Amino acid sequence: MTEMHRKCFKMIKSYLKQIRKIVMPNQKEFYDWVLKNGKSFKENQISKIPENISNRQKQCYYNSQMLVLSNDKFDYYEGWYVTEEIGIPFEHSWNVSNGKVIDVTAFKRFNVREYFGIKIPIEYVRKMLLKTGYSDGFLGRYYYDEIKNAKL
Repeated sequence: MTEMHRKCFKMIKSYLKQIRKIVMPNQKEFYDWVLKNGKSFKENQISKIPENISNRQKQCYYNSQMLVLSNDKFDYYEGWYVTEEIGIPFEHSWNVSNGKVIDVTAFKRFNVREYFGIKIPIEYVRKMLLKTGYSDGFLGRYYYDEIKNAKL
């Protein structure tokens, strides 16, 4: 783990722990789950995007969801990232293929140093897009629909 990766990883984890301190008790469980189950992707796990993939600026959820629905070789993740330019975590979504991040929204716009998030199954993404009729972040809903309620 490089020093930059360690710093960015610590920054995201610290941010999530701080958020956890100020939310309602039932939301604390969500942040505990994310901190325990989130996956980290460092700089050497970030791949260039294929030339034939299009995107919409500032629409990470739409871009990542459309990519995962159009090509089953991609996984869908939601979480946070840290860039070199702005040293604070941002909520974001991206895709992963063969262990490498494919970020069609931030690629070439920002120098992302760290991603930390949860894989959301394609079936859940498809279900939520059909249910809501629009593209949005589904991580919180996924936790409450599929993880927390599965324990009850």
